[in-house]
Amino acid sequence: MSFLSRFRTRNRPAEEGSPAALVTPEIEPAPSPPAAPAPESAIPAPAEDEALAEAVLDAVERLQSGRAIQGAERIARQFQGTHAVLPLMTALQRLSAKEGPVGKAVAEAIRVAAPTPDQLDRLAEFAKDPSPIVRQYAMWKLGNLGDVATGPLVDGLRDPDDTVRMWAADALGPSSARDLRRAGPLIEALSDPHWLVRSRAARSLARLLVQTTTQAGYGSTVAPSAELVAEAMAALERALDAAKARTSGPGLEASSAMIAARNIAEAMKLITEARQ
Repeated sequence: MSFLSRFRTRNRPAEEGSPAALVTPEIEPAPSPPAAPAPESAIPAPAEDEALAEAVLDAVERLQSGRAIQGAERIARQFQGTHAVLPLMTALQRLSAKEGPVGKAVAEAIRVAAPTPDQLDRLAEFAKDPSPIVRQYAMWKLGNLGDVATGPLVDGLRDPDDTVRMWAADALGPSSARDLRRAGPLIEALSDPHWLVRSRAARSLARLLVQTTTQAGYGSTVAPSAELVAEAMAALERALDAAKARTSGPGLEASSAMIAARNIAEAMKLITEARQ
């Protein structure tokens, strides 16, 4: 039996056809306590990740380019759960042509795979990879981990690549976020040189402040202080004025500024309504 076959047999999900959902509502009740981590013996070692990455690449490369994405998504669903993300990230890291059909297929597989908190350190390593594409997907998967990933996600706001910073800003504001240490870096990101980073930072900041305001008292959720909210609203107002000033001209910058202005205004509205 091949390595790939043994891995599928050993790690088949308990319920077939029930992939992890990555879309969550804007605001939700405080999360229940996390499930106990998998036994150490059930978590693949780095060497096993490398072997599975080879198997994934081999399987995807055999597909015709027109079916590559569907094939990689099917592979990810077969490896669903605690074992999919790291081997697929390793596979993406090893690809020389990450933007070709195979790279896009592996990236799509990463999109539907669900990480677990015990994979935080490895994903933080991927977030420092020389390839911007690998760093982008590391930010996305770190965002799925919730508050435990605050550190590497905040580091991502200082990445030299605009798209990585945008994904980091977006990942800092999931519906499960309750860590108010994220607020300061998100406020700073409202002055980012790239308009779409400012836009995502505004949206994430609003989610964080609304969720911690409306869910205060649930579990360990703490409401933001009046001083923090005032600082956030002042920064949002400055960002909104700057965006409005750049929406009149032609070109991509004006379009991006218009999107940012709309999202910033909506963020201010949501925060105001949550405090009433």
